Amino acid sequence: MSGSGLKIKYKAPAVHQAILVLEFLMSAGPSTLQKISTYTGVSKATLLRILETLEAHAWVCSDPSAKTYTAAVRVLFKSDGSGEREQQIQET
Repeated sequence: MSGSGLKIKYKAPAVHQAILVLEFLMSAGPSTLQKISTYTGVSKATLLRILETLEAHAWVCSDPSAKTYTAAVRVLFKSDGSGEREQQIQET
């Protein structure tokens, strides 16, 4: 998925990678560093920095005993373009 084929005029690779991680965690549920790295194509070293940053901002929760990460907050936009959003807090 790392080569998602998006046409972007100005690229911010770290932002792109963080979004890939969040999208993966929202669909896959609790995942190990290896599983996230395999899916996103992001190196484990970079992935750790991304996950620590996302966790500091309460977007991701880690479970040290299981060595997994989970999406903590999801912001969903209505597909009708109305711009309304709904926040769902995923219980961990």
